[in-house]
Amino acid sequence: MTDYGNHALRLITEGRVSTIIKGSAVLPNPLGLTFTDGFAFITSSSDLLVRLDLLTKSLTILTNGTGPMGSLSAAQLSYPRGLTFLSPSILLIADYGKHQLLLANIRNNTITEICDGTPGYRNGDIRSCQLNDPWSVLMVNQSVYVGQVNAIRRLPLAALSEFIPPMETTTATPGANTPPPSYFNAFFE
Repeated sequence: MTDYGNHALRLITEGRVSTIIKGSAVLPNPLGLTFTDGFAFITSSSDLLVRLDLLTKSLTILTNGTGPMGSLSAAQLSYPRGLTFLSPSILLIADYGKHQLLLANIRNNTITEICDGTPGYRNGDIRSCQLNDPWSVLMVNQSVYVGQVNAIRRLPLAALSEFIPPMETTTATPGANTPPPSYFNAFFE
């Protein structure tokens, strides 16, 4: 879980709290957290997307906010919140400040904005829909649920299919049906 006020990531298992990382200048005020293939991906209130290598405990900033959308490293996020994987390479991010969802391809380092960025509740095409302060995202079966101010919106995963590489499965969250790697438990003990 993220511990915003203490600038920390924590794990709760069997009634015990362990600190994964705390007080890193690279990870101020963590907000969202998701895991895949030995890595944790974290959003922070400093408009960052950060990757944590669970084996080495090294942090890498994936966005620097100095350029236009398109390039993941140059992406300018605006209070990114919740995030989830749609496929092994596609990370969906709720960008609260931009009123958009962002699709980050962590394999080819690109990012795509979806919805038009105008606060609102308009349904419709994925590029012209409106969101009002999206806060969280969750994939269940073949739908993405977006938590936002005064609403939970459902987005069929099929609407995002053009952004997901054809060779990747979209039927489950990566790693959901497999046990964690052996180092996972050792890392947090």
